Amino acid sequence: MTPATSAAALALLPAATEGPDLQDPYVVSPGMAGFLVFLVLALACWLLYRSLLTQLRRVDVRARLRAEEAAAARAAAGADASAGDGQEESR
Repeated sequence: MTPATSAAALALLPAATEGPDLQDPYVVSPGMAGFLVFLVLALACWLLYRSLLTQLRRVDVRARLRAEEAAAARAAAGADASAGDGQEESR
């Protein structure tokens, strides 16, 4: 780095590290209201997520019960059919 460029860099450095002008009307921050809105949105998302998990668990249990009932019905129908075939052959 040449002395001229280092002097220019040092001249610009304080301007780059200055904080925001608090008197400037265009410098805004979300403040407490923004934080509270974000907190409410995060809480609502968490509650919706928990509700979704509950609904998915219910669907999973119902599907498993229906599958078990269908398997039991097929097994009963298969047992009835094989028992019926055996009786017809013995006649």
